[in-house]
Parts: sequence; C-alpha cells; structure tokens
Amino acid sequence: MTEAVPLSVISLLPIILFLLLTACTVAESTAPFANAIMATPV
Repeated sequence: MTEAVPLSVISLLPIILFLLLTACTVAESTAPFANAIMATPV
C-alpha cells in the first residue's frame, strides 16, 4: 500500500466538507450517495 491516507477516509471527505462548508443537514449531504434500491424499506 502506497496510500498516504486510506481510501475509506478520503471517501468520507465530501460528506464532512459539505457539512462544514454549507448549511446542509446530514440527510441532504448524503442523499446523492444513497442507492435507491438499498434505501427502500422492505
């Protein structure tokens, strides 16, 4: 592994930055990452 920061940490950066830099809620900032099939209650 030659990564300086693990990929899992980098993948969370957009969510954290949206929350810090805009007036969004957690639900609004994570909605684009949600899969419609997985989010549908069974």
